[in-house]
Amino acid sequence: MAGMGDATMLLDRPPGAARSEMARFVAGLSANGRVEVADYKQLWTWSVDRPEEFWPALWDFFGVRSPARPVTFPTRSWRYPRCLTP
Repeated sequence: MAGMGDATMLLDRPPGAARSEMARFVAGLSANGRVEVADYKQLWTWSVDRPEEFWPALWDFFGVRSPARPVTFPTRSWRYPRCLTP
């Protein structure tokens, strides 16, 4: 089937973690002076501890366009009581 080999190749060779969108997002956070995070766990912790900083940073990085920015953010109480952390 035409094109099938291309899809398989993409799945077999995903980009490395250092070239991922998440890695670029983390690097951008540091470059813009928003926060220093060294790994996924620190990024996750920052995102749940400081959602009022995380979500605007995410919107800015990915170029989310909306007539209004979010004005309220969930607090720690929104998490499930038995939520597993990374």
